[in-house]
Amino acid sequence: MALIGSSNLTDGGLRSNREATIRLNRENDVDDIEELRKLFQELWNSAQVLTAETLKRFTDEYHRVKIMGSSADSLIENAVGIAEPMNISVASLKKSAERNFLDRLRRQIYERYQPAFNEVAKLLTDNQLRRAALAEVGVASETNRFLNWVRVTFAPGEDAWEATPLRGADERRSEILRLGREWTITGDDKIPEDYTAWLLQVRRVFDTAPAIEEASKDLLIDGLMSTHAFNEQLRFVKGGKANLADAFWTENNDDVRKVKRTLTHLVHGGGEFCERLHDVLYDHTRKLRYFGKFCALELCGTVRPDHCPPMNGRMAKALRYLGFDVPGY
Repeated sequence: MALIGSSNLTDGGLRSNREATIRLNRENDVDDIEELRKLFQELWNSAQVLTAETLKRFTDEYHRVKIMGSSADSLIENAVGIAEPMNISVASLKKSAERNFLDRLRRQIYERYQPAFNEVAKLLTDNQLRRAALAEVGVASETNRFLNWVRVTFAPGEDAWEATPLRGADERRSEILRLGREWTITGDDKIPEDYTAWLLQVRRVFDTAPAIEEASKDLLIDGLMSTHAFNEQLRFVKGGKANLADAFWTENNDDVRKVKRTLTHLVHGGGEFCERLHDVLYDHTRKLRYFGKFCALELCGTVRPDHCPPMNGRMAKALRYLGFDVPGY
């Protein structure tokens, strides 16, 4: 028998601190290792997502501390925050609801949606699985259309995408290439005749902060209604599409200034994208009715695909159908 772990022979190490210790023997190794894996996953999920912005802040603060000769801990914590796993007896480490919300967004966008979307886009591009009619819209928007076609053609309703098993990288690649080849020759690509015009409208209205500032109330709503995710809000509006614009403005108190301020912050604000997305979804001074996560992702991704993929609910379900471990909602 062997005990392997990080526990020190102290009261804290044996009773209150979060430690990992495993006892191995030939009969029970499999169960013990599985328990250790679960513990590792719990600790991993307690960590923050390391973004480029966080790494830069850490690096800048590290070099500043070296020059000053100061104590590093408090200065670095102030710059990048503190990430510690829950401990057995330390209640002060409980995360706030706001912090939990931001962490979930980061994991969804940076670790799940974005890598999955980019994997599909790269496979289509590297293998020249493109449609000539979409040559001018950009790789991100064309990938959006491919995923829309997958969702509508192969995974309608809820059963198909939810029931599809997760796939490993090789199996996923084969499926994407198979469907990509079919996508290039299909006569029913599910692309609306007005799709390119819708894209141009979104980009015209939201392409720059000055463009948003100068847009009229009618132009703002025309831009929003040129995205699929915003039109999905029809589910919550009586009277259909004709009443969506009125419902949006009524529920947002006809506050054109707030709408412009929120959308400018989302698409053109500084700092990390997920922090801006968090602001739009969580902060009551920016939050808009009938404008949720996928509305924000599709709008920002259409204008600035380097910040996030142009995702909506259809894209999420298509990615899940292709075998990616992503949430469909």
